Amino acid sequence: MLWSDATQLTAFGTAKLWPLYIYMGNESKYMRCQPLANLCSHAAYFHTVSLFDSVLMVYNYVLK
Repeated sequence: MLWSDATQLTAFGTAKLWPLYIYMGNESKYMRCQPLANLCSHAAYFHTVSLFDSVLMVYNYVLK
């Protein structure tokens, strides 16, 4: 099973990171609900850029 959620990286910015977690599906649901069971593992991290940052980057590229 795969799962992901957004993580805010800065206190005053828009930088976010989306970690991808992997859970084994054949574990008992009682074990999967226990946070200290350590059944999940990180598979990848996805960086996202906000729409404002993308527009600003294109604007700066066009002007220079």
